[in-house]
Amino acid sequence: MSQSPTLATSRPRRAELVVYGVLALGVLAWVALNAVWLLDHRVGQPRNIDEWGYFGLALNDYYSLMRDGLSGWVQAVLAPSIQSPVVTALASLSFIVTGTNFIGAFGVILGSSAILIIALFFYSRRITSTAAGLFAAALLAVSPGFIELSRTFIFAAPAATVTTLTLITIARSRQGRSIGWSVATGILLGLMPLTRTMTVSFVPFLAIAFAIQATLGRDQRRQRLRNLVIGGVTALVVAAIWLAGSGTMVFEYLFNFGYGKQSGEYKRSGLSAVSWINDYASDFHAPLLLFVALGLIAGTIVWLTPLRRFERSRVLTLLESAHFPAIALVLGGSAALASSPNAGLGFALPLEPAALALGVAGWVSFVRVARSEASSRAATAIRTIGGVGSATVLGVALLLIMPAFVAGAPLSTTTTLALPAIEPVVLTGGVQGNPAYPHNQDLRDPAGSGLAWLNETNEIATILQKEPGPVRAAFGFRDYFVNVNTVQVALEKRLHYGSPLAQIDPLLEGPSEASYKHWLTRGDAAGSCELLTSEGSTNEFTPLPNTANLIRAAQSLGFRYLAQVSGPDGRTVVIWRLSNRACS
Repeated sequence: MSQSPTLATSRPRRAELVVYGVLALGVLAWVALNAVWLLDHRVGQPRNIDEWGYFGLALNDYYSLMRDGLSGWVQAVLAPSIQSPVVTALASLSFIVTGTNFIGAFGVILGSSAILIIALFFYSRRITSTAAGLFAAALLAVSPGFIELSRTFIFAAPAATVTTLTLITIARSRQGRSIGWSVATGILLGLMPLTRTMTVSFVPFLAIAFAIQATLGRDQRRQRLRNLVIGGVTALVVAAIWLAGSGTMVFEYLFNFGYGKQSGEYKRSGLSAVSWINDYASDFHAPLLLFVALGLIAGTIVWLTPLRRFERSRVLTLLESAHFPAIALVLGGSAALASSPNAGLGFALPLEPAALALGVAGWVSFVRVARSEASSRAATAIRTIGGVGSATVLGVALLLIMPAFVAGAPLSTTTTLALPAIEPVVLTGGVQGNPAYPHNQDLRDPAGSGLAWLNETNEIATILQKEPGPVRAAFGFRDYFVNVNTVQVALEKRLHYGSPLAQIDPLLEGPSEASYKHWLTRGDAAGSCELLTSEGSTNEFTPLPNTANLIRAAQSLGFRYLAQVSGPDGRTVVIWRLSNRACS
């Protein structure tokens, strides 16, 4: 007796709804757990220097919207800058609902992270299966580094989200046959550098993969080439919305921090050609990284074995597959990371969802081939081993995630594995220090000092604001908790606009008196009426400035003692004011 068509089609739909329900409940639970953690550990506590800087940009966008309306907001968002505008623009809009606090800013990052988990599910499902999609999404959700970056107001998670969505649109374009998905691909390619500038180094690999797929094959060739051109023009137009005015600044900034003098401040230990592996290990931790790496190796064996005869049809099959753009992204992006000594926070995250999807696909392909070539009894054993192995991987992943939520959980102690030529690879660990700087164990941050740091910042801002004329100050130190960015935010909340504040960069300025004089008169600090100095190395970014020479240079130019403020770490900030007609 045959089934009715209605009953036959309702079962797949019901199964699909169940899958979507499981995914939605899992993502909602993940968001809720992280939201509770953020409320407990980050609200009212110190933020890192980059978070304060991005928050200041979001405040500037928000106050421009309140003061000058939509046109003022657009002008502020697209103003020339070295920082990508998308994330701070979204945060500024969240302030309309949450007020000018970090809750809205963290919400933008947590929301984009949730979208990333869902996007990885759909991409992995497209190239492998529904079960593989759920498995890959679960592995990403429990990756310790991803959780950490989802709780930090930096651009890593949103950049990874846009990158993964680009993989989906390339796959949905069907090698450029769909004009709608080709345009969507162009929009997302253009948005990548607008979400985080360093992703500009990943854009060429996705664009080349899209172009290769659109130009292969003979069917609908004219249509595919037309859609490729339209997608490319769309990408250029979207990117030019901001890069047309900021491109020169951005590329100089990326080159200096990626390959120039300033890259030394964030330099990896070991050989950069292989130490980029630690970028992945710091996010996945070694056990999950091993699973992904072995999956990539297994998949490579399966996918390349048919090509040993180098038949054109088999090569085309691989190049036209939904796997190919992800392969190009992971290989090309990893090579780009390896070319720079800069080990910036979260640089590898945009590549990791693609690596996860390929790793899971590699394991699935390997098991399928093994089952097809084995006897029925062996195939059953392989299927059982695969199920047990998957459960074991998830179990290990859950153990790795616990330290991210529960203090003192198993495996919360940081352990590493020493390998030649690279930094020690993280095996286990949780947030041991201040959540603002989870990888820095040398900070002096007395318990409950969040309010004290804020009070120190506000006291400095009050002193600067009381002086005649607009605030124009130079910071001759770079403290982790009180710095140019924290004071900028304090001033913005009072004035509703940004102030011209400069910060010393010891890699570019100093340590001689002459160099500091140049910085104060012709460099970034030129025109400053106040100079802030702070002796000591506690909670100071390295390399350190030569404070004694800086003070001597300032005094020779006419700066005189104005006030001083003490902080909870025992350091004192001394404020000097220039006594001349321009500052009176």
